Amino acid sequence: MSESVSFASDSSSSEIEHFNLSESERPMSKTRRNSVKKSKGRWDSKYFITILCFMLVLMINIHLLMNKKGALADYLFDSPVGVPTVQHEELINHPKVYQRPVLPSCEGVPRRNLVFTKTHKTGGTTLTNILLRYAEKHHLVTGLPFGSHWELAGYPGLFDTELIDPILPKYNLMCHHFRYGPDVKKVTHPDHVFITMLRDPVGNFESEFGFFRDYPFPQWVGENGTIIDFMKNPIGLYNKQTPWYMRGKNYMSFDLGLEHESESASYIESAIEELEQTYHFVLLTDYFEESLILLKELMCMTDEDLVYLQLKTRTERVAVDPVLSEKIRSWNKLDTAIYDHFLAVFNEKIKAFGTTRMAQEVMKLRRNIAAVKQQCVESVDTQREHSWIQRNVLRKGSPEHCRKMNWGEVKYGDHIRELQRSWTSIPPQPALNLRENKLRATQIEILGEEVFQQTTKR
Repeated sequence: MSESVSFASDSSSSEIEHFNLSESERPMSKTRRNSVKKSKGRWDSKYFITILCFMLVLMINIHLLMNKKGALADYLFDSPVGVPTVQHEELINHPKVYQRPVLPSCEGVPRRNLVFTKTHKTGGTTLTNILLRYAEKHHLVTGLPFGSHWELAGYPGLFDTELIDPILPKYNLMCHHFRYGPDVKKVTHPDHVFITMLRDPVGNFESEFGFFRDYPFPQWVGENGTIIDFMKNPIGLYNKQTPWYMRGKNYMSFDLGLEHESESASYIESAIEELEQTYHFVLLTDYFEESLILLKELMCMTDEDLVYLQLKTRTERVAVDPVLSEKIRSWNKLDTAIYDHFLAVFNEKIKAFGTTRMAQEVMKLRRNIAAVKQQCVESVDTQREHSWIQRNVLRKGSPEHCRKMNWGEVKYGDHIRELQRSWTSIPPQPALNLRENKLRATQIEILGEEVFQQTTKR
């Protein structure tokens, strides 16, 4: 800016000199000198005003940054129609005081014990990659699905400690898909951090409908049916005899181990209270970057730990107008109530963290993500098996950290499985076929025989 000011001042002097020479060769009079000083003063004022305007614009942009969705939500998802118009400073009032679990400060020492209840279609694959990289960095013993499965601990059955690989008394980390149940506490440490992630129910339900092309939606509305068709008569189309029917109503609540079809006011209140007592932190997909920064604070992670590449994004979306949005929220009443509650809690955390500080952290994270994306990603195309899902095409010769950031949870889980043999003593394990048979029996009981071959698809 100083160079611009200097350039403008020199230009002004030249113009004055030219004016004087054209009138007279005499030296400048006292009046003329005063005039020149005033002219220079006017230029200084103009640039002062310019700088002031620039600072105001910067402050406005920081404010707008705090009121927009996180970059992951912007990039992966349409803006969720159903999110209440609540800014960080405008808190939803929920008068009941909940008994929340309390953790002592990590005081700069990275925590080693974490459980992430991964809900479907909330951006959890990206967060799981972040956590598995964290596990590799700190040699965290991780409970994994066995064999080639993506389902941990008997999903969609409640959490079963006998369906984890390897079977151990305790784990440092669990972050693959499982359905939360009381037995989770049997294999965790007293200082475990419990987290989950929720997404606005409108965006979540639209994503489920567009992603799950095996069951149950094609059976309800046909192969070419749309979410609009389903929401015309959800009560009539919803059928518990259809495999994976639970995807069609309050699916986030199902993953959290709740009675996903119960929607009475008393049950909703008890469900929220149960979640409040279980989870130290609930991340929000719609504020993903802000969530990561709060997670970093909770876990004493580093900036490097938070950098990610977007995984499993969709190419096709259905526009959701306000009328359809309200229908979706009403149909998913339990998910909606839980999300709205934890959106308010999230706003409280943002306010406590500090909005200006958060803006600075978000901008720093975005710069780091942009740098990694520039280094790692050549282009984006679609998966061969699922043409509606995008994938990153890495640059040739990309470094190892690029490849690992691009791994899904199954591939990264296999990598951790091999590494952790040197991190901990693993006793003899049950035969794989015995665990396969138990998982199959659990899934057939819930899903039915016909869908067994589909259980490796999500």
